[in-house]
Amino acid sequence: MFEVFEKIMTIGIVPEIDPKSEEQALAFLEAISRAGLGCAKIAMRSEGAEDLLRKARQQFPQLLIGAGTILSVLKGEAAMHAGAQFLTSPGFDFDLVDWCFEHSLPIIPSVTTPSEIMHVMKTGLRLVQFFPVEAIGGVPVLRSISAPFPEMRYIAAGGINPFNLESYLRLPIVAGVTGTWISAPGMTKDPDWAAVEALARSAVETVKKIRG
Repeated sequence: MFEVFEKIMTIGIVPEIDPKSEEQALAFLEAISRAGLGCAKIAMRSEGAEDLLRKARQQFPQLLIGAGTILSVLKGEAAMHAGAQFLTSPGFDFDLVDWCFEHSLPIIPSVTTPSEIMHVMKTGLRLVQFFPVEAIGGVPVLRSISAPFPEMRYIAAGGINPFNLESYLRLPIVAGVTGTWISAPGMTKDPDWAAVEALARSAVETVKKIRG
């Protein structure tokens, strides 16, 4: 489990896609792969998301591919059987986290308050999403919350874009960021996969510039 966390923190960028078709999902993964971005997550919101995840894992074994928007153990189980290498959830649920531990499936739950962070710490996890980070104050909030929880690390999620990416990555407590800005050009009626690749490449270069 913790090897996956280490890989996510090394990559530093976890782009998210909510694909409507197999073609869209695979084109996105092909674009970020060309850009050298080795991680992504597929939102488990659509009826066929599990099938898309399964095909993505088959065709892109070199990528670390997770499942996002996991709201229940049932959804987590479906994602696991589809081949998800990690899960993320928009909130924190003890039952879901316990189930993931039982199945050695990496889980990154989300928090927004000190109380939620304390609940997470009881499980032994030290990596969580901070969501929705921009809506509740952004970088200043993360700076403020770092003092009482120095051992925690965060994936900043919600409102991340090319203009604020660097400010988040420069925070020592930020292990990485997630978001949809990289996939956005591919989600239109006229997908621009070259733009997706360019955004992914730029994000990878930003991580390298800041972290070496």
